[in-house]
Amino acid sequence: MSAPARTPTSTSTAVCVAVAVFEVGMARPVEGTVRMSRSDLVYVELEGGFVAALEHASAPRTPTGVYVDDRTDLTSWTVGSAVCADSGVLTGPGPVIVWDDRTTVYDGTVGRIPTSAELFVQELMRMLGVRAEYDCPVCALVGGNDLWSRPGVRSALHALALRSPRAPFAGEHLDRLLGLGPGLTPESDDLIVGAALAQRAVGVVVDDALGVDALERRVRRATTALSGTWLRAAAEGRAVEPLRALLAGVPGSESWEIEVKRLLAVGSSTGRSMLTGATLGMVGTTQESAVRTCEHEVRAR
Repeated sequence: MSAPARTPTSTSTAVCVAVAVFEVGMARPVEGTVRMSRSDLVYVELEGGFVAALEHASAPRTPTGVYVDDRTDLTSWTVGSAVCADSGVLTGPGPVIVWDDRTTVYDGTVGRIPTSAELFVQELMRMLGVRAEYDCPVCALVGGNDLWSRPGVRSALHALALRSPRAPFAGEHLDRLLGLGPGLTPESDDLIVGAALAQRAVGVVVDDALGVDALERRVRRATTALSGTWLRAAAEGRAVEPLRALLAGVPGSESWEIEVKRLLAVGSSTGRSMLTGATLGMVGTTQESAVRTCEHEVRAR
């Protein structure tokens, strides 16, 4: 669903929004629950595990985001509250959200990077503060995190970095990574999202375990509903706004660094994990031999 950008309007009981929740193709009323709530952002989980966000302008746009006029009070959309989506209307504990022809849709589709992957990797490493303590760039990125030192996990990360039509990402590697870490979007899932989108931005599109259909079979049993929603969006090439913008920018420029900092500010670990994943997703194309000869990758063969 897509539409040209327009300015939403608001009344005390209804707002015109970009209603990504209606992408689920409802043929009947669909019920759901508020899973996270703050003054400018609410996550709503609908039946089937689809999660949409009600977002003020101050919140980062997400691939399944619903733009809500900043004058709309979201504080009453508290965690655990019941909601129902039916015939273009989302009802819940707060103002009724109404879909009509004045709405806008955030697409979030990632395009090709405008410059070399080498420059992106160099500048992303700098912004992440990664020091060259390892010969392998993957180990340099994840070496200081105990989460990535678990048996099989490090080798799965190397396989993710080397993902290509010649080396598709296997389901067994995905199973080792999905759902690692706390929160609504575990760190490992955010890293996969960043890697998959960065690889798409450099032209790596593979029909493998990170494809939409293959992901669908795994995410529901292995991770959270929100994380599964964002992983499926990444498989379709759609990103949160700061990640989409930095992949479209010129590394090292002032505007690009602003987008990097906006992404790092997303969640407690989400933004940094996505940025780490984006870097990891590119190093396999820029430093393939160093990744392929690392002991962690060799051990996985």
